[in-house]
Amino acid sequence: MTAGPTPPVLLYHSVDTSCSPAFAPWMVTPEALSAQLDALSSAGFTPVSLDQILAAHDGSASLPSRPYAVTFDDAFADFAQALPILHAYDVPTTLFVPTAYPGARSRWLQNEGEGHRPILTAEEVAALPAAGVSIGAHGHTHAMMDLLDSTTLLRELSESRRLLSDIVNEPVRAVAYPHGY
Repeated sequence: MTAGPTPPVLLYHSVDTSCSPAFAPWMVTPEALSAQLDALSSAGFTPVSLDQILAAHDGSASLPSRPYAVTFDDAFADFAQALPILHAYDVPTTLFVPTAYPGARSRWLQNEGEGHRPILTAEEVAALPAAGVSIGAHGHTHAMMDLLDSTTLLRELSESRRLLSDIVNEPVRAVAYPHGY
């Protein structure tokens, strides 16, 4: 398959066993993640990376007949619970990191009762490419980018990519807008 329809991309945030009710739509338990990946595998779907999807779109590669991709937003520290599950199903993954917060807390989630949720440290993010995880930018401050003026928007995007490139010591090509936009 070359440039055709974009395969489904499963977007996750948190892999944990408890959270506030307001955050529940963005959390999946480790057991549920495993069950979802198992169901996809049993149905004949093949996990692919975002880079593979891009290569198929530009015609430089092909995809299997039933591809899907997996991404995680926000770089929560509980991503560590997802990693062994992703490896067990051989699922390439892209983690999108808001660069103002490595080693800090998810302050943007105060209204959902989750402002305390820990974010991976820069050192933990730096180790992920060796574990087969691609790193992408998720803005610098996790701002609602559709509400920013063009100067601030450019700074959010460029600062995030620059800082992540320094952390992982390689170019950062993928960007995911925060808040699902």
